[in-house]
Amino acid sequence: LPYTTLFRSVPRLNAGQIEAVDRFLAGGGGLLIFAGERAASQKAFYNTELYRNARGWLPAQLGEIAAFKDGMQPEPSTFRHPALELFRAAPDGSMNQVRFSKWWKVLLDPKDRATTIAMHSNGDPFLLERPYKQGRVILCTVPPDRRWDSTLPSAWEYPILMHELVSYL
Repeated sequence: LPYTTLFRSVPRLNAGQIEAVDRFLAGGGGLLIFAGERAASQKAFYNTELYRNARGWLPAQLGEIAAFKDGMQPEPSTFRHPALELFRAAPDGSMNQVRFSKWWKVLLDPKDRATTIAMHSNGDPFLLERPYKQGRVILCTVPPDRRWDSTLPSAWEYPILMHELVSYL
């Protein structure tokens, strides 16, 4: 039975679903959240109900959606996490050629207990991790598909990245 749950740009959860995720994490589960365009219309919900002033399981507060016409890329040299070691150490990798035209800026506070585990080349967080109760949560500031003109799904490392993140969680 898998112990990892993935949220892919879910606009809202009801109170029962939020509680179920909370129990899942309390039992040692892992959660991988991809923030995308559907979260944009519900940013207040994410920040109020899931982040809850650093008491919820969302690793960081969602800020604004940033955009760059030439695309922002992840910076593999900043991948300082066991699940990302393969990408940081691969000199012939293509992760630094991946482009996102948009990404979420997040607001980090020292009380968040969130750690940036990978950054974009401009220093904005790409992936963040936060322990929550007995579980772990990773937030990706871009969607995992081709929305926002992402080239991530075309990179040969994409399935490996997803596998490594889910296996870690």
